[in-house]
Amino acid sequence: MLAVYLLAGATLGPAYSAFFAFFGAWNSLLAPAAFTVITAAAAILYRAGRDREAAVILVLGFWAGPAWCALFSGGIYSPLVIWLTPAPFMAGAVLGRRWALATGVLSTLFALTLGLFSLHSVFPNEFAADSAKHLLFVLTSTSAIGLITLYGYTTSKLNEDHVVAMEDKHAQLEASAKAIDAQAAARLLLLDNLEQGVLTINCDGTIAEERSAAADAFLGVPTPGSTFAEHLGQHDGVAGAMFELGLEALLEAYLPRDLLLSQLPAKFQVGESSFVIEYKVLERKEEIQALLTVITDVTIQLRHRAAEEAARETMSIFEHYTRDREGLYAFFDATTQGVERIAGDDIDETTLRRELHKIKGVTAQFGLTSMARHCHIIEDEIADCGRFTTELRQRVRHVWAETMDRLASFRAVRDEEHLSIEADAFHSLVDAVRDQHPYDEIHRMLVEWNYVPTRLRLRRLEEQATALAQRMRKGHVEVQIEDCGIRLPSQPWDGLWNALTHVVRNAIDHGLEPALERRLAGKPSVPTLSFATRVIGNQLLVTIADDGRGIAWEHIRLIAADRGWPAENREDLIQVLFTDGVSTRVSVTEISGRGVGMSVLANAVEERGGRIDITSEPGHGTRVDLTLPLLRAMKNRRRMAS
Repeated sequence: MLAVYLLAGATLGPAYSAFFAFFGAWNSLLAPAAFTVITAAAAILYRAGRDREAAVILVLGFWAGPAWCALFSGGIYSPLVIWLTPAPFMAGAVLGRRWALATGVLSTLFALTLGLFSLHSVFPNEFAADSAKHLLFVLTSTSAIGLITLYGYTTSKLNEDHVVAMEDKHAQLEASAKAIDAQAAARLLLLDNLEQGVLTINCDGTIAEERSAAADAFLGVPTPGSTFAEHLGQHDGVAGAMFELGLEALLEAYLPRDLLLSQLPAKFQVGESSFVIEYKVLERKEEIQALLTVITDVTIQLRHRAAEEAARETMSIFEHYTRDREGLYAFFDATTQGVERIAGDDIDETTLRRELHKIKGVTAQFGLTSMARHCHIIEDEIADCGRFTTELRQRVRHVWAETMDRLASFRAVRDEEHLSIEADAFHSLVDAVRDQHPYDEIHRMLVEWNYVPTRLRLRRLEEQATALAQRMRKGHVEVQIEDCGIRLPSQPWDGLWNALTHVVRNAIDHGLEPALERRLAGKPSVPTLSFATRVIGNQLLVTIADDGRGIAWEHIRLIAADRGWPAENREDLIQVLFTDGVSTRVSVTEISGRGVGMSVLANAVEERGGRIDITSEPGHGTRVDLTLPLLRAMKNRRRMAS
């Protein structure tokens, strides 16, 4: 619009200047001449991008020029007065409504002044002649009409362009709306076909309206305005409470985000179905906007996993059945007795925890990983609540009963009227009869057939050590066994072998170093474990030794000092090592770290009237010697062929 008026000004200024000069109207000539200069200045400002300033001086020129000329061409009777009419239109078009109003008021006041004060009689009339006056009327009328026409055309054109632009914008908006609707429909279609429950949780904990159909199928349709914690809590109260607290901590961000996300509930139950939850923080400029929650139904996977685990457990029990049937039955009996002691009411809290830890270790040794895992979970819950509740004790019994039901076929074939005899024992008896050994010696050999060779028990420890080393990625472990042909009755020794599993677990987890660390220490890259049984006089000596890094005695000393226990000598530190809750590990794992295993061993040895000696130096391994009254232990003396 401003450019159009600049063009008009550039045309009208010179035209009026020429007209006034032709008639010798020198006073009037000053206005168009000045207007021509003003138009040029406005054009310069316009090209410089100073549109507002250009518009101001141009509007003032369009108003002041006709007003000046009117004074010298008849005052109120001058045809140039008509030029005061388009001035407000121009001002409004290029400067806005306030300038239009101001220009209109100024024009009205000027016209009133001309008429009321008869200024036509004050200033000379340079167009008194009829011909000049006639031509001035013609020029003024045509130019004013032309300017108003130009204004009308330009305004209409701008309006039309505006309408077209608005229609285009409306079309774009409609297209955008359709695209958004299409995207929403596609997103909804995707969400409805996802197998996972996808929800967006707002910062106030409420559930966003857009969510997958699976989310409603898993948890039901949420009540409008309800929080996810409330919705989840209807099915799993603990998970709902955990989410509410976890979300609040996440928004406060007083700890690392990954740690806070790990505190949110990772799984929950709805009836017989199991679900896991994953979380993704949605943020803008490092500020949390919402929490994307993905829920997956893992019921079928868990059932498959449980079935596979049950098959592995059955195979493990079958292998033990074929190798050491009596040992397997002794394990069944001892574990059942331990479970019943836990479920009973006449046992103290410390003994309960030891018994549970012992069951965890021995069931893991026999490959019953599900039972061992449940024991570990229950230990975690005991640590959380501070006591071994009746509900937890009954859960131990329930899980063991389910395990025994699965293994009922092995228990059903138990035959106590038959003995399994090793070939060496049989040939030793044949040699003794052939060589006419004393009757008492032959009788003793026959009685020993009802006992269990310690070799079988040591081999079971070997299997545990090998499997555990593989599981913990410690590589191959060389195990040396020296049983000296000793056979022992099942009772009272079975409980001792079960307790020894904790020594083996500690040796693998705490003692044995990785291959690189061993090579740097000048040791063979393959670690060695030694298991041995010997009879010295009327005492049984059981030894478990490793060539690992040794016991961290300084760590034990710090624990003793922290708890106010004596720690003056090695005997004091050994007593600390056998105390409940003492471990050299910083964190708890399924293998070790609770500080219960060594106290279980100490209790088992004490019950049998024995003692424990521990020899260990940093970097030179650990040796554990158990010395126990022999009771009815017997040594199977083998006659060596000459």
